[in-house]
Amino acid sequence: MADLKFSCPQCRQHIKCDASYAGLQINCPSCQKSIAVPAVPSVVPSGERVIQIQIKVSTLRKTAIGALCLLLAVGLIVWPIYLFVGTRKMTFKASVDGTDVVKLRGNSMWIEHLSWRLPERINVNGKKWVPQWNGDLSARYTLGWGATHRRAANIKLTKLVGRGTITILELPTPANQETLSIQMDDSDFGGADWYQFAVSW
Repeated sequence: MADLKFSCPQCRQHIKCDASYAGLQINCPSCQKSIAVPAVPSVVPSGERVIQIQIKVSTLRKTAIGALCLLLAVGLIVWPIYLFVGTRKMTFKASVDGTDVVKLRGNSMWIEHLSWRLPERINVNGKKWVPQWNGDLSARYTLGWGATHRRAANIKLTKLVGRGTITILELPTPANQETLSIQMDDSDFGGADWYQFAVSW
């Protein structure tokens, strides 16, 4: 066995003895006082330390993968609910001279022009839109996911800009194929003005 090296607690004499004496009482060769030989220090071989670290890394990896799978599962459940049940919003802005009706059905939006000049400089959800016109009827604009589910009780219209009125002309019902109609009326004023609103459902 290996030798133990320690000091006498009484006289500080350096002592060296066989490791088999660990834990036993001996007499100090210098001061002859009875002293206890210290225990052999436990040494973890370097190979075992590597194994312990590898176990910890693999445990962390498994935990991270499990957490990621859980987040993906929650996302797969919550995202469709948000798309079909959660609150959705659309903003509309245009230069209006006369009366125009913005219509929303499913994931489509279009404009029916009623009087004076066609609306210009149109923005939908902050994006410029230059629609093609067939007389007083614009081409359709595709809004995107989640726009198809509008419940009349949840619809909220907020006027942001405009000197005239912005009102809900018609709520979605089975009779009108679930179409929401919002009218911007500038007919009481001369020239065009900016109109902007936000509608959520």
